[in-house]
Amino acid sequence: MKNKTSNLAKFASKSNANQNHTKRAIKIIVCIALSALFASVASAYYIGGMYVTLVNCSWGQYGYEYGNIGTYKDSSGKLYQVFFGKNYCQY
Repeated sequence: MKNKTSNLAKFASKSNANQNHTKRAIKIIVCIALSALFASVASAYYIGGMYVTLVNCSWGQYGYEYGNIGTYKDSSGKLYQVFFGKNYCQY
């Protein structure tokens, strides 16, 4: 009888271990998916009806003023510059 009980205990512990691995894998997949979604949303900025991504944000002269200048690139490769002044460039 003792042997049957120990076999049941081993089976139960293996079953719990498999469930723990499955739960961990699901958590990792969900975290990766949310990170990818956030990264794609966080890097999008809207200029002239198109989504663009920030290439560079630097301090410099724009016309007669100094401030942060954001350089953005659209999906076709065209570059845009936006002057933000004292504010940091938007993502």
